[in-house]
Amino acid sequence: MGVFTVWGGGAVADAEVLAVTGGPTMVSAFGGVAAWSERDPASGMYRLIAAQAGRQPEPLPIAPRAVPFDVDVGPGANREPVLVYSRCRDEPGYGALAGLTFVPAWARARGCDVYGYDLRRQKEAKLPGASDRRVSEYLPSRWRNRLVFAVIDPQRPGMRALQPRLATIDLRRPAVVRYVPTGRHGFYPPGSSVRGNRTDGGPGVVAVDLYGTRVAFSWQLIGARCSLTNGEDRNVADPATTEIWLASLRGRARSRRISRACEWEKTAILQSPGLAGGRLSFIAGGPGIAPDLPRRLITRPLDRSASTRTPLPPCTISASRDGDVLYISRRSTCPQPTPLQADAYEVIRQPLTRPSPS
Repeated sequence: MGVFTVWGGGAVADAEVLAVTGGPTMVSAFGGVAAWSERDPASGMYRLIAAQAGRQPEPLPIAPRAVPFDVDVGPGANREPVLVYSRCRDEPGYGALAGLTFVPAWARARGCDVYGYDLRRQKEAKLPGASDRRVSEYLPSRWRNRLVFAVIDPQRPGMRALQPRLATIDLRRPAVVRYVPTGRHGFYPPGSSVRGNRTDGGPGVVAVDLYGTRVAFSWQLIGARCSLTNGEDRNVADPATTEIWLASLRGRARSRRISRACEWEKTAILQSPGLAGGRLSFIAGGPGIAPDLPRRLITRPLDRSASTRTPLPPCTISASRDGDVLYISRRSTCPQPTPLQADAYEVIRQPLTRPSPS
């Protein structure tokens, strides 16, 4: 649809605009397939779009939804790309953290189940083990027969009924559910309740990517103390913090925090984690409402050798790497008056440039 230039750090590359999406969206890519959401201006509903290798992007023949799909592309049981996403009885809105991440407040949704879409058969189906009507499952990621997803169980006692967990199942034995250690939950003020649907301390997990037996996820909470670069501690107005975590699903699940950012810092947000080829990548930079702050794609080899930084366009929302191509969702006009303004959102395909060592 068009070409523009990515700048920063001396690296320049042409990037193709694949779509104008009409609203903020996450993007996911694997095996030559990229997927994202596009907003229909007439109905306000979001359609799920797929761009397969050698083809133009096209909407999939499934029902739209009121918010962007939490879609993930990964290998199915036969190694061919498949899509997974949720559908919810009560869709989430955009919470207080939308200006940081542009992500719907998934922890406020209810009655969510996980679905899969087979591109070859053009068929949508619920996935067993992740479609329990008693709980809410969302933000899925699949790798062959393994599925990871966030889950909220409103039947858990007290505030735990508001707190999301990260679950994993083998789709061949979906009745066996394991839980992945995550970050701590934020502060839930007095009066928080399941009925009131308040999740001020969350939203907990906001993005997930599974690769083999490893899962990367971003975790967000409100009410944590921030340590600033000048050595000062600040705990004012319940600052939001975001974290990137890496977990291993071999044997007993284990997790470790990779990085942490506070909204008071220049690097205020960490989001869009991804795993590929022995590397962990994620976006680091200013929040969505501060587009003048640079954004970069941080890539860290899992052997813990030196990380690299690839410049990203201003107002990048989401990024997903597929081989030597980076798919990016961004707002094309900065600065932005509001994170949810419908115009000037786009998905682009960018050949990877030579990154600079950190």
